[in-house]
Amino acid sequence: MTWALANWKMLLVAALMGLLGLQQIRVEQAKTETASAEGLLADEKRARAVESDLRNRVALRESERVAALQTAHAAQQQGNLNAFNKEKGLRTVADAARRAADDQLRYVISAFTAGGGPAGEGDAAACRVQRDRSERLGGLLSEALDLASEGERVVRKRDAEVIFLKTLVNNDRALLTEKRPE
Repeated sequence: MTWALANWKMLLVAALMGLLGLQQIRVEQAKTETASAEGLLADEKRARAVESDLRNRVALRESERVAALQTAHAAQQQGNLNAFNKEKGLRTVADAARRAADDQLRYVISAFTAGGGPAGEGDAAACRVQRDRSERLGGLLSEALDLASEGERVVRKRDAEVIFLKTLVNNDRALLTEKRPE
C-alpha cells in the first residue's frame, strides 16, 4: 500500500488513461452505429424513391388508359349524335313527303265529296243534304288523316329518340364497366 500511496499520481493517471481509452472506444462505437444508421437511412430513402417512382409510373399508365377510354367514349357518343341527327334530317324529309301525299289525298277526297252530281237527279233538297253530308264526311276524313299522320310522325320521332338515348346509355355503361388491368 505504501507503493500505492507513493505512486498515487501515476495510478491516477493510469486510471484516467484507462477511462479515456474506454471513452474513446465508446465514441468509436457511436460513430460506427451512426454510420450504420446513416447507411440504413440512405437505403430506406433509395427504396422509397424506387417505390414512389413505381407508383408514379403505374398512375401514369392508368391515366393514359383512362384518357384513351374517355377519348373512345367521346368519339362513340359523337358518332351516335351524328347518326341521330342524320336520321332526324331524313325523318324530316320523309315527313314532308308524307304531308304532300296527305295533301294530295285530301284534295282527292274533297273533290269526291264536293257533290256536283248530274243535274236533275231527284229532289234538290235531298241532293243538298247528301252533298252537305259528303262534305262533312270528307272534312272528318281529312282531319282523321291529319291526326293519324301526326301521330305516326310523333311515334317515329320518339322511337328514334329512345334508340338514340339507349345507345348513349349503353356506351356510358361500357365505359363504367371497363375492366382495369391488374
